[in-house]
Parts: sequence; structure tokens; C-alpha cells
Amino acid sequence: MPGIGKVLFEPSKKAGRINIAVKPFESVRVAVPAAVSFEKARQAAENKSSWIRAQQKKIKKIEHDHDELIKTSGFISRATAKGIITGRLEELAGKHGFEYNKVFIKNQKTRWGSCSSLKNLSLNYKIALLPCRLMDYILLHELVHTRHPDHGRHFWDELARIVGDAKALDRELNEYSHLLIKA
Repeated sequence: MPGIGKVLFEPSKKAGRINIAVKPFESVRVAVPAAVSFEKARQAAENKSSWIRAQQKKIKKIEHDHDELIKTSGFISRATAKGIITGRLEELAGKHGFEYNKVFIKNQKTRWGSCSSLKNLSLNYKIALLPCRLMDYILLHELVHTRHPDHGRHFWDELARIVGDAKALDRELNEYSHLLIKA
């Protein structure tokens, strides 16, 4: 599309409406519901071209920040990351009285961490690239899941009691989601 670049129009059985996504390191993606023609989807994208360009401008900053973070922090091996993460996890668990079972350090593409019903923690090695306050936030988020498996009120209340404004940290963490895609 002129002024935007490559746009991928994809048929979607799940989409209830035309959905336009602009993500770091990807082209613009338009999910097209089965009942909508590609011509109508193209027109919708053209009508949203100023919004798309604004998003692309924000994305360029995210991509630049990502590249700078990788340059300044350098390559981090999974073994190095595991040492950093597990050491800090043990510290935080001890300080706040949390217990967990096993810890797995992985290269996940869509999440920073998870907690199983057996209190096993799966953590993304890229956590070690984040600012310390965000690494701590993720680790505490997963530790709180050892007591509260869902994201209900009790979960958020306990997390906020420990970290302060948990929702603000969660929003700040979203600014680093590009690390999940590429690093």
C-alpha cells in the first residue's frame, strides 16, 4: 500500500470483524473474516492508513530501542541467563515466603513465564535482558501464581501488595514484547 508498505491480508475463521495489526519486525497484517471480501478489507485498510502510519512510527522506535538494547546488553547465553534468573528467583521467593517446585528456562516466543498447577515455573531466558524492576515483576508475578493460579482479584491484590503498582509495571513490560519475537 502506498505510504505504508507491505500489507498481508489473511483470511480468518476466528475474526468477527476486520482486524488490522501493526507489530514490530512484521508487516502490517489484516485479518479478513470469512463473510468479508478482500476488496472491502483493502478499503478498510486504506481508510485506516493514517492510523497505520502512526503505529508504524511507534513501532520503528520500538525496533530501534530493541536493537540498541541488544547492542548494549550484548548476547546473553541461556546458561548465563539461567544463573541470573534462578539466583534472583530464589532471593525473591525467600524474601516473600513463596515456594515453587521446578524451574525451566526456555526460549519462548509468546510469553515471559508461566506457572503450572504443580508449581513448576517456566521462564523465558530473555527476562535477563530486561531492566531489573521488570525482571523482578515477572518473577514475582509467577511466584504469586503459586498461590493464586488465575488472574483474579486476589492475585492482583497480592502482587500489588508486593510490587506496588502491578498494572503499571505490566503496561511497561508490554513495551518490551518485541524481545519475545526477536533476540
